[in-house]
Amino acid sequence: MMEEDVIRGFGRRARLIRYAAGFSGRGGIEKFAEHLGLGRDIIEKMETERTVTARQAVQIKKMTGFATDYLLAGDTAGLNSDQLRRLAAAERKLSAEERSAKKRAGRSQQR
Repeated sequence: MMEEDVIRGFGRRARLIRYAAGFSGRGGIEKFAEHLGLGRDIIEKMETERTVTARQAVQIKKMTGFATDYLLAGDTAGLNSDQLRRLAAAERKLSAEERSAKKRAGRSQQR
């Protein structure tokens, strides 16, 4: 895996961890930020700008159980079967949301 690929996937992995930890839907970012003891803006930066400090990565691991190796590099070796199952469910949910958003954007462009 090239470094660029690792960076490209970071924001998505941050969002998948949030979803897998049970913080999706309306208010999910705020609730996840509160759970971690971080600000909403920090979570948004992780998911969109792909930035995280070492302290924040450790806090995510501490509060969710997801290995920092997964968050930072996509390495699933340190994850247990329950975490892998929850990530797979989160991926399906996130992909469905993205497809739905793409359809809505297509319909609004046609108007």
